[in-house]
Amino acid sequence: MEKRLLLVFILILISITPVTASTSFAVYFQEPIYGLNLDWEDSLDVLFELQDFFGTAVFAISIERDNTYGLVAFFTERGQFASFQLQYPASEKAHISLIQDKASDEIVAAELIRTFMMGFGLDAVLTQLEQLKLVHFGEFTFHHLFADQVGKAAIIEVGEEENEVIFNEDQFIVMTNFKNSSFRDVPYDQVTGEGADRYIKAHELIQAHRDKFDLDAALEILEGTAQGNTVSSLIFLPKENSVYFTLFGDFGKIWKVSLDAKTIETYRGFADHEKRPIPQVGIFGLDLMKGVF
Repeated sequence: MEKRLLLVFILILISITPVTASTSFAVYFQEPIYGLNLDWEDSLDVLFELQDFFGTAVFAISIERDNTYGLVAFFTERGQFASFQLQYPASEKAHISLIQDKASDEIVAAELIRTFMMGFGLDAVLTQLEQLKLVHFGEFTFHHLFADQVGKAAIIEVGEEENEVIFNEDQFIVMTNFKNSSFRDVPYDQVTGEGADRYIKAHELIQAHRDKFDLDAALEILEGTAQGNTVSSLIFLPKENSVYFTLFGDFGKIWKVSLDAKTIETYRGFADHEKRPIPQVGIFGLDLMKGVF
């Protein structure tokens, strides 16, 4: 299982079209809470899998396109979260297409993901970035949000001369699709570029719920920044090791996944309550929409 998931990590950056315009956040007010809107223009389905990666339970989220599923985000039982999103404008710097093409002092995002997923945490990722230069891998330009449950989160981007790392400030962080490092020390409501409107709105909604930031507040942020092509909206509560999610923009129905019990259940908005073990092959969004577990 570890080899399969690791291969997915390596292939994701070269084999799929990335999520076109997502919104993600990590909030650390009363407790860690992570949120993600997966926006994809031409996706037909989404796949949720609960896998074991070097002894860590991983809730992996993959998007379907052209009959292929590619990993775009994950949560772990260690309270970790990572999202890989398209960055606009695309970088004009050279992109390597094979791992062996990188220089000895270079590193690609898949290797950072591997370090993070193996349980070494964000500090280990940052140590790697102090020693190695992050380079673009594959056809597209990505940036990445990493967050852990001890209150540390960072957006990591390829820089011109050195790696760009933007840490959470004021106990939260938001990432959409513009290059965050281009707006260091710029007020949140003055950023521009792809996803700036969603970034500003997420900031304002998060701040409005500072005194009580819970599941419902997180869902409000995702509903407020959802788009017509939002495939799934997900909330991860590390404190209870649970993931809550909606499908295809329908916030009236919410499913719940327990990483501890390895189950999925109808949580809110359903006529009947159902609870099932998560199958080894994973759970397909379209199946859930049809009532099939």
